[in-house]
Amino acid sequence: MNEKFKVDESKIWFRKESGWPDEVPKNIDFPKMSLGDMLREKVKKYPDDNVIWFLDTFMKYRELDHHVDAFATALARLGLKKGDVIALLLPNSFQYVISYYAAMRLGCIPTGLNPT
Repeated sequence: MNEKFKVDESKIWFRKESGWPDEVPKNIDFPKMSLGDMLREKVKKYPDDNVIWFLDTFMKYRELDHHVDAFATALARLGLKKGDVIALLLPNSFQYVISYYAAMRLGCIPTGLNPT
């Protein structure tokens, strides 16, 4: 584990008397990869599994990846590039998740603005 990101397990909220469950780790090793790469990895592993549920409708990993690629292409054609900040003025929806991952895939920085 990268020591830079390791939490101090002696903090009061991690102590047993504070209620921290023994079975819940205090530190987790995460792979060093982008969210876009994580999504692609999951698409390869679970292409036909459900990944998102919204308004009684499911979307599969393969569908999500297709929409993310299509929207990332559209954003790139508009001139967005790595490091640009994109404000997502969308409610919680498929479109929000697609937009978020598309921005991440381009290396942009998405920030959410929920209109509701």
